[in-house]
Amino acid sequence: MSPSRIHPILRLVFRAPVWIYRLHAGWLLGHRFLLLRHVGRRTHLRRETVLEVMEYRPDVPEFIVMSGFGRNAGWLCNIEAGWGVEVMVAG
Repeated sequence: MSPSRIHPILRLVFRAPVWIYRLHAGWLLGHRFLLLRHVGRRTHLRRETVLEVMEYRPDVPEFIVMSGFGRNAGWLCNIEAGWGVEVMVAG
């Protein structure tokens, strides 16, 4: 399903975790989710995506996430392009 076909209310629900982080309330999501800020590989615009953490290793610290859209996920292609990445966890 392309992003333009998603119902506006459903789009708001999916974007809610991004707004939680923007309101400095990421601690509500704990280590279960992380905010990934990256730069678009073609547009060079800043993008934000909230990803679910599959595994958290506090001794490293390391977060394991999985792409629901496989290798074609936009955020994955953007970070592989190497323009810059920032990760925020629990505020």
